[in-house]
Amino acid sequence: MAETFEAVIAEIATMFVYGYAPMEITLKRRAGPNPRDPLRHSRFSDGRIGIASLALRAQTSITRWDVDDRTGEIRGLWQQPISGPEIYLPAEKILLFRTTEERNNPEGRSLLRSAYRDWYFKKRIEEIEAIGVERDLAGLPVALMPSRFFAADADPAEKRLLQAWQTLVTSIRRDQREGVIIPSDRDASGHPLFDLKLLSSGGARTFDTTRIIDRRSRAMATSVLADFLFLGQQAVGSFALSSDKTALFATAVGAFARSICAVFNRRLVPLLWEANGWKPDALPMIVCGDIENPNIADLAQLLGVLAGAGATLFPDRELENHLRKLMGLPLAPEDDGLGADPAAGGTPADFGAIEWDSAGDEGEVA
Repeated sequence: MAETFEAVIAEIATMFVYGYAPMEITLKRRAGPNPRDPLRHSRFSDGRIGIASLALRAQTSITRWDVDDRTGEIRGLWQQPISGPEIYLPAEKILLFRTTEERNNPEGRSLLRSAYRDWYFKKRIEEIEAIGVERDLAGLPVALMPSRFFAADADPAEKRLLQAWQTLVTSIRRDQREGVIIPSDRDASGHPLFDLKLLSSGGARTFDTTRIIDRRSRAMATSVLADFLFLGQQAVGSFALSSDKTALFATAVGAFARSICAVFNRRLVPLLWEANGWKPDALPMIVCGDIENPNIADLAQLLGVLAGAGATLFPDRELENHLRKLMGLPLAPEDDGLGADPAAGGTPADFGAIEWDSAGDEGEVA
């Protein structure tokens, strides 16, 4: 396959953002190495049919779907490439991964849709907060002008000057280009005819925007069962709560992993079997492993309780190797006759003893 399996899974995972991920199937005949053509390259040269590529067809390039009006069956899709006419891909050439198959919607449902409302308000509040911070640092600009400039019968020159000052006070920023030039004329009493002041805001705001933004952020994480990311950032929380939340998240991830395997088993594996002319009764299945490993301390405690209750756990090579895998230890060596205890029961032949027949000849090793 031209892509690594990890890259294929990463492209399938785009369904979490868009709700679906259409992957085009390209087959090849396995004719040995071909470094110049990744789609024809194969480690094997047995002449069988293999997978040349599982490539994502970008969701932004999908223009419409071909759905049977009577049965609702998805028959294919149209894709708009960067240049040229639309390309039709029949359903037989596609592995369609979806977050949900509700009402057989080919585009599923994005996991981010539930977080959109909180994201929208969070973004707006952050923008308002930034404007407020800037105004608190720079102050509120206030321009003082003679009242005749505000009169309805002011001459055009005075109206243009008023408009210029309005533009000035609304565009003042504390940056490298800050600076204002104003007339120095004064009235008969010696007061400036024009003046510009920056009023600082007094007191605290009614609303704590930080708490509001944090609440929206937690709600966004909760919508995808990822609120455990915020544990430890507050004064509340416990290990038990963290364990429960991560276990729930792992359960959801495991469900999506099984749904990915189901698409492979329903479409890709039978396609390969049929292309190679193999018997359908020997059809294999792709399965996924566990998302989380059990807690070793809890597992050891459980084994101790079972042993104390009289359960016979050992010697059991299969159980021992399973426990070794969970703990990241090497597997036990193959049974050499020393892996079990004769006192635990069994015949001498069970432990490698040599049997002799009635004539005294040596028999087979049990």
